[in-house]
Amino acid sequence: MNTLIQNLRSAKQQHLLINIYQRDSEDFYTGYVQMVGDDGVVVATYNDAGLADGAALITYDAIDSIEIGGPDIDSMEFRIAAAAKEDFRALPAAPLALPLNNESPIAYQVAENMRRTGQVVMVIAFDIENYLEGQVTEVTQDHFTMNVLNKFNYTDVRSIQVDFANLGVLEYDGYDLFLASAMAAKRDTLRHVTTVRHLNTGNLSEVLGDARDEETLIAVVGRQSMDQFYVGRVAAVNETFVVLSLVDMGGQFGGYSLLRLRGIHSVIVASDYLQSMLMYETWGATHHFVQVPKLNRERVFDANDDLLANLIGEGEVFGRVFRLRTAMTKEPLIGTPTNVTTDGFDWLPFGDPQAEPQHFKMVQVLALSFGSVYSYLQEQWIQDNSEE
Repeated sequence: MNTLIQNLRSAKQQHLLINIYQRDSEDFYTGYVQMVGDDGVVVATYNDAGLADGAALITYDAIDSIEIGGPDIDSMEFRIAAAAKEDFRALPAAPLALPLNNESPIAYQVAENMRRTGQVVMVIAFDIENYLEGQVTEVTQDHFTMNVLNKFNYTDVRSIQVDFANLGVLEYDGYDLFLASAMAAKRDTLRHVTTVRHLNTGNLSEVLGDARDEETLIAVVGRQSMDQFYVGRVAAVNETFVVLSLVDMGGQFGGYSLLRLRGIHSVIVASDYLQSMLMYETWGATHHFVQVPKLNRERVFDANDDLLANLIGEGEVFGRVFRLRTAMTKEPLIGTPTNVTTDGFDWLPFGDPQAEPQHFKMVQVLALSFGSVYSYLQEQWIQDNSEE
């Protein structure tokens, strides 16, 4: 523990970008250390797009290890610099500068700051199964109390107590939490809707066609990983594929995904979460806030074309970076296609030019995602490193 704290203090003094890996989780935080306390560390975090993503208090019991330097850190430093150079906007306005000191436990200070400001926070605790968002209403030396704001289920109205001894992470000041705070101000107007889900019984092209015509915000759940889903609007659909114009967790444009219909488990056309995302999206549009203006939000797709072949061929010509899911791979792959033929292609993993290409057939592709800010920055990375 002493070595961990010394390394964190050194990272703060030298203003080093670091990764903090959590125990029993594949998630990790990337950012700059703001404060090192006896019970935890506060980090100014960044998302994969290089955008400032608020801050996180991470207690020492939640930390598995930290990483200072390496290929992933180099890539993130590039993305952060690119986001700053191209004037990407993380938040509509700079967050409040909240006081922190060495006179009391840092977890207590952060919780008390959140209570005073009333903003929504995200909490991970060792005695809570899932993460929770909500507003801190009371803070004592041993615990804090939080009114839960569940954007997935508006009937979940409760108050919980989080003991500092069980606290793992407390996130605050990020854009999605900023929007959750705006939603919390309208808590009394939130109305629960029954989830409407269409299972894939062979008629999804009709369901998706109706969603396209009505410009409905929908969620699409894949068969491979049913705990993950795509949110967006239908840009094109035929008997084999659907193209979604995606909306990310902050209601911002999130690129596109081409999905094979047989790889879809279900389509949700109404839910509380979709209401929340529509509210977030509407807030951004009403306040003319766009994090990454240069992305192509107006792309048109012709459902009569061979959608997959066209995209794969375009990817080879222009060096596009895709996120690929296939029937042959458990995890998604990030990379670029090459040696494209009418029935298949080779796959070059992103960031590993020495890796052997992997061959896939067109019929094996279940999902192909592209056009997001992550893809844009990865393509910039490739271009910059190719010129050296």
